[in-house]
Amino acid sequence: MTASFNKVRVYLEEYGAGESPDTPDSGEWALFFRPDGIYIKDDGGSITGPLGVSGGWDGDIADIDLDGGDDIGAALADGDLILVDDGAGGTNRKSAISRLWTYISSKFEETPDYSDISGNDGATDVTAAELEELSDGSETSLHSHAGWDGDIADIDLDGGVDIGAALADGDLFLVDDGAGGTNRKSAISRLWTYISSKFVEEPDYSNISGNDGSTDVTAAELEELSDGSETTLHSHAGGSSEMPKGHLHGLTLSNNGADATNDIDIAAGECRDSTGAEDMTLASALTKRLDAAWAVGTGNGGLDTGSIGNNTYFVWLIKRSDTGVVDALFSLSASSPTMPTNYDYKRRIGCIIRSSGTILAFIQDGDKFMLKSPVNSVNATDPGTSAVTRTLNTPVGVRLEAILFVAGYSTNAAHDPGSIYISDLSLTDVAPSIAVAATHQAFSLGTDVQIGAMLHVMTNTSAQVRSRLQYSDTTTVLVINTNGWIDRRGRLS
Repeated sequence: MTASFNKVRVYLEEYGAGESPDTPDSGEWALFFRPDGIYIKDDGGSITGPLGVSGGWDGDIADIDLDGGDDIGAALADGDLILVDDGAGGTNRKSAISRLWTYISSKFEETPDYSDISGNDGATDVTAAELEELSDGSETSLHSHAGWDGDIADIDLDGGVDIGAALADGDLFLVDDGAGGTNRKSAISRLWTYISSKFVEEPDYSNISGNDGSTDVTAAELEELSDGSETTLHSHAGGSSEMPKGHLHGLTLSNNGADATNDIDIAAGECRDSTGAEDMTLASALTKRLDAAWAVGTGNGGLDTGSIGNNTYFVWLIKRSDTGVVDALFSLSASSPTMPTNYDYKRRIGCIIRSSGTILAFIQDGDKFMLKSPVNSVNATDPGTSAVTRTLNTPVGVRLEAILFVAGYSTNAAHDPGSIYISDLSLTDVAPSIAVAATHQAFSLGTDVQIGAMLHVMTNTSAQVRSRLQYSDTTTVLVINTNGWIDRRGRLS
């Protein structure tokens, strides 16, 4: 074969085995194809081939340069993707990393073989030090290869060399960060961080029936951990939670100091959603604006739809389960707020009143909401002795326990106004008297004086109660002031 040449003639047609094009002229080479590869024929008639040309990556996992890849740079999340050889049969598939928890949690359904724990002889007692061995992390590794198009079906995972040892914290595996197509390496130790985050805390062994809180836990006591009967250890995977239905803690509402007219501050806290299916935790305080459309985050708008007005507004804690983000929302609806896109859980945590262009100032103490300045709701002269429906200055849209100051006075010292009865409209209407008034939030006047009392009465959803007097004339005056209300906020429903 000539060592140098001036021209290469390429023959695109395929020649059969043993066939070739004519010998090229002096100083030329002929490049041609046979079924088994590419050949070269020089100007002396010598043929060389087939030439070694790679057709791409052969799927060998040893060729993946995982260690040279970009680290994921964050804790593993449910939506990240990993590579799985389905059934170890060579069929490669992607899988959300959340399936790891499903797989691992299934292993807790049976009592572990304690004899497999290093240093344990299989006896019924397992020490805390031996339990610690159950929490050790582990990993694996892959590598990238030039010429591969990235299709996971091409990875011959089943044909690869087994790692041949227990997985270790420093081993690497491949993760699709956020399932968005950006592949990163991750130390397998992050798997333990991800899995351990599914547990609220280390178990309090003293809460296990029959255990005195010592470091040694018997197998019988450990069995209680597997059926969930008596322990403070709970898993949040699969929607389970230690928050009972109706639970609500913290999340106290207050008028914002910088813009009390339009803004509400919400303290950190937690609650169970209104359906009893999901835990919702607000990790840090949040400020939301009533005068702007909802946007995620503190200091941003909170109104679900429409524009601000003088109304009762219900404050909702909301959560999107796909990301775990928790925020807050204002709505005119007491039951069905207009939820932002992807937010699928909610819980009403209170209600506020906007009147005369400003949010009424209030103080919240648990379920009790007290107006900083009581509002006069009724001031009626000669109110009569028949039942009258009275509208208060409590929120409308839900039944609440109104906190009222009720007073009556008259210049008719003979009897006026007698007994006063303020009642829930859902109760039977009763004509007040001295005998009935004793158990129905009433009081009497026997002389020309003023008498008042603080009362608690349930309202209807229109913020209304019933009033009725024993006596009335033109000198009689009935006064009802709204001081606040008690709102259970779904604790009992």
